[in-house]
Amino acid sequence: MPDATFAGSAAQEGFLSTELIHQQIAVVNSIFTASGLPMNINLAQTTYTNNPTWFNYGGDFDSQTEREVIKSLRVGGAADINVFTVRKPRDGQVPIMGYGTMPQQVKDFFYLDAIFLAFDALPGFNSEGGEVLQGKALAQHSLDSELGHHILGLPHTFEGGCSPINDGIADTPPQRYQTLGCEYNAATQCQAGVPYVAHGNDPKAKLSFNLMDYSNEACRGGLTPGQVAAGLENWYRYRAQNASMKG
Repeated sequence: MPDATFAGSAAQEGFLSTELIHQQIAVVNSIFTASGLPMNINLAQTTYTNNPTWFNYGGDFDSQTEREVIKSLRVGGAADINVFTVRKPRDGQVPIMGYGTMPQQVKDFFYLDAIFLAFDALPGFNSEGGEVLQGKALAQHSLDSELGHHILGLPHTFEGGCSPINDGIADTPPQRYQTLGCEYNAATQCQAGVPYVAHGNDPKAKLSFNLMDYSNEACRGGLTPGQVAAGLENWYRYRAQNASMKG
């Protein structure tokens, strides 16, 4: 259930059209389907909240304003996804495209259970400046990735580095660092000659990187079978089995 907080009636002030929201849901479901994930995101409802303070500061991680937004606007239980669009989420002083809690945190931190997403991370926006670009979907996979954390409990592929555990998923090659840009960089890998191509992508397309990596939007792909299996286990264990939990 997306809630678009905004500070004015223009797109650059956070007011999102229902068309953009539906486009984003379609992108998410397309990636999930291509990855073999038997799950679709259904849009239950969309609400709009005209509150400049929440729009500008609601995405400050673990802040009082963030808690006000969730307490006032969050609906449903642990199996319901609440996405709040704001100007620019922040982790401390660092601006990011989005963040969300993990399903493993549901029981202890349900009062923080939500995703905060930059309003210009939706399809049709230039994520660098928030300019609407007709017919182009430059920023579109940020929500996919946040859902990978929020509902599937998946870590970044580079978490753990070259340790034997790495990200805990057997079929994601160990990564020394996150991928930046769209070019394969052997320096990010722990094993020479291991291409990092996500499952389910067209091999004729540009090199595509895993959804849980940090590559650019234009070349970010899907999930591996191992990630799908781990994600489904996390979903059923932490969210589906606690579906009746309320804040």
